[in-house]
Amino acid sequence: MEMAAKHLRVGVRELKNALSAYLAGVREGDEVLVTDHGQPIARIVPLTGTSEQRLAELVARGEARPPEVIDHRWLPDPIEPAPGTTITDLLGEDRR
Repeated sequence: MEMAAKHLRVGVRELKNALSAYLAGVREGDEVLVTDHGQPIARIVPLTGTSEQRLAELVARGEARPPEVIDHRWLPDPIEPAPGTTITDLLGEDRR
């Protein structure tokens, strides 16, 4: 017999203190509404399907755009800095 999903409401502090237990419930189908000072700020729900399926659903509803394919042939070759060069050196050089 399949149990009905629960809709839980939990404050940030309680969620932090018992995160594993709440996530176990989400794995079983529960939904968790997270509140901060009584105001809803997030909802944790079980994932459905693969990320590719989810993206396709969002694109179909017009809520997302598929990623653009970048033609890497037009990107410059990476520059190999000299040994001992720091990020600070590179930033200073880039600013000149």
